[in-house]
Amino acid sequence: MSPIEVRVEIKRVGHSVRGQIVEIGGASDIHTYGFTGSFKNLILTGEYENQDCAHIDRGSLSLMLRENGRSLEGFFSSYADGDHKMAPFKCVLKRQDRSANSERV
Repeated sequence: MSPIEVRVEIKRVGHSVRGQIVEIGGASDIHTYGFTGSFKNLILTGEYENQDCAHIDRGSLSLMLRENGRSLEGFFSSYADGDHKMAPFKCVLKRQDRSANSERV
């Protein structure tokens, strides 16, 4: 299975985390997911759910902050339609380089 490209926005207040995941590639069209969770001791745990009520995709996630904050790595669990069971999916999220998007004076 080839990697799926996603864009993730994460907002944190204290230990509480919420955000949005936009799946750009994958099994079908673009999907948007909302997630909530907590970030403690370098571990982000939470639940995600598709924001389109016509899709039942939802599950949990557990990601560890790595490389001095440059990436989050871990797993998502998700319902697999064909097998009618939960399945793990490896996930590596890399921080976007801010200097690539800003102009230098």
